[in-house]
This record gives sequence, C-alpha cells and structure tokens, in this order.
Amino acid sequence: MLYNYLKIALRSLMKFKGYASINLIGLALGLTAGILIMIYVLDELSFDKFHTNGDRLYRVNTAFMTEDSGESANETNGWPVGKVLERDFPEVENVLYTRSASYLLINQGDKRIRQKNHFATPEFFSMFSFPLVAGNPDKALTEPYSVVISQDMEKKIFSRR
Repeated sequence: MLYNYLKIALRSLMKFKGYASINLIGLALGLTAGILIMIYVLDELSFDKFHTNGDRLYRVNTAFMTEDSGESANETNGWPVGKVLERDFPEVENVLYTRSASYLLINQGDKRIRQKNHFATPEFFSMFSFPLVAGNPDKALTEPYSVVISQDMEKKIFSRR
C-alpha cells in the first residue's frame, strides 16, 4: 500500500515539475526559516539562567547619534548613567559597572596562561552567582591583593597536564 502511494507521488512530481519544485522550495525555505527563528529564540532565552537572580538582571547599552555617521552603539556606559537610573527609577535595585581590561599572563610552573580580565564594582558578586572555589567574594573587589577563583579558572590554572 505504501509502495503505491510513493509511486503515485513520484509520478505526480514528474508530471508537474514546475508546481512540485515551487512547493518543495517553499517548504524547504519555510522549514529553514522556522528552525533559524527557533534557534535564535532559544539562544536569547538561555542567557543568565544559571544565576539565582537571572530574571532580574538587565544590561544597559549606550547609543550615540551623530548627524554624520548615524548611530553607533557602545557596550559600556559612563558613570552617571547607572546612578541616574537608580535615582529616577525605584525598580532599579542595584547598579554594576564593568569594563574590559587587558590580558593577564599567569605563570604556573612551565605553563603560561593568558587570561582576559575585567574590572567590576563591588556589587558584582551580590548580583551574579558564579560558582566560586576559592576566595572571599565580599572582600575580593574592595581590598587590594584579594582574588576569587571560579571552577573553570581553577581547572585552567591548576590542572596537571
């Protein structure tokens, strides 16, 4: 029975080649678009899910408008932006400033590790819940020569390879 259905379908496809190709191309494009939209949505919904306060975290970007070049975005904001938001909007509980820093070169025996660094204000550990292995998160960003290490960083530095 299934063999007969396949035979009839193939005969129909061969008889109406233009109509069949338009339908197959449309089906392929529709499925591709649907899958790409699903992948995009799943990716967007996956951020900050591992943090305990992930549903309350937001990122503020600054967009600069000029008459000559149009709009340009900047991922970092100047100091007053967060404080103004915190002052004017009671929904804002806390403000955190981060900034990319240069690379840090770590020497561990004969191994050299190049690690990207970031500067952050002391509110970082009260807002984010990264799994930390060593160090005191209350003192790490307020006292000099203090550090905290995540599980990934511990594996990278202290692995025995």
